[in-house]
Amino acid sequence: MGDTTRCEQHCLTAGQSETCGLEIPEIELQLHSGTLGGRFTTLEGILDQIYEEISGKLFESGDSDDGNSGLHKFLAKMKEVKTVSRPFTVILDDPVANSYLQNIYAPDPDPNMTIEWYERTKEQEDDLGISDMRVEGYEGDPNLADEEIGEGHALEPVKEEPEETPTRL
Repeated sequence: MGDTTRCEQHCLTAGQSETCGLEIPEIELQLHSGTLGGRFTTLEGILDQIYEEISGKLFESGDSDDGNSGLHKFLAKMKEVKTVSRPFTVILDDPVANSYLQNIYAPDPDPNMTIEWYERTKEQEDDLGISDMRVEGYEGDPNLADEEIGEGHALEPVKEEPEETPTRL
């Protein structure tokens, strides 16, 4: 998504899947997939959750450096993003393409949003379990008994016979 400065964009409906990573390069925020879990909210809601979780960690750790720590400085930048006082870019990276931000210009393209399709990396496919999936050769597997597969299973060849036309008497 391009630079976000308008409230309309800040309040966008967002669907974020459990496989989605999120990045805001201007404040050096990078969350890997699975960090936030799946949710249906607004961009503002996602930013609020990130802020609350990080600030909660700060108070749990008992940081008492009068606001000079890197974490305090990061939270100050995060607050600027939350209040849209600084331009920022949100990058949602979902290798299974189950996340989105609402396009407020639909059906026209959003001039502030870029959508990039890409091939998953080997590492992403490994993480998702796709590399280990067996999708061919089941029909000759001696480890699969007929009762496990069941009649009419997609792995069995479908034999269609033409319907008989009734004869007239």
